[in-house]
Amino acid sequence: MKRQLVYIAGKYRARTIYGRIINILKVYRAARKLTKQGYVCIVPHMETALMDGLQSDEWFLSASIKKLKHCDAIYMLKGWQESDGSCLERLAAQQRGMKVWYEDGNLLERLLDTTIFNESDQIGRL
Repeated sequence: MKRQLVYIAGKYRARTIYGRIINILKVYRAARKLTKQGYVCIVPHMETALMDGLQSDEWFLSASIKKLKHCDAIYMLKGWQESDGSCLERLAAQQRGMKVWYEDGNLLERLLDTTIFNESDQIGRL
C-alpha cells in the first residue's frame, strides 16, 4: 500500500526570529503528528529554516510548489490565511485536485475547497 505524501503549509514569517522559530516548531509538531499516523511529510519550513535572505521569497515559494506537485494532500495549519505563501500553496493544491486538510477541521474551510478559483495566473508564474 502506497503511503500518502502530505505537504504541510503554514505561516513562516514573523516580526522576530523567535516568532519564526515558533512557526517552525508548529510545523514540526504537525509533521510529528502526521508521521505517527503513517503519513510521509514534506516540510518546507524545516528544509529552509532560518535561511531568510539567501534567496527571494518567490524563489523559496517556487521551490516549495515544485515539491507540492508530488504530494497527495496538503495540510493547512491554523492561521494559514495570514500567509500569502500558504494561500498560494493551497490554491496550487486545489488546482491539482489534491486533498486539502485543515488543522482546525473547520467545516467552512472544507466548503470553500469546492469553490472554483480563477487565480491561476499567480500559480502559473511559480
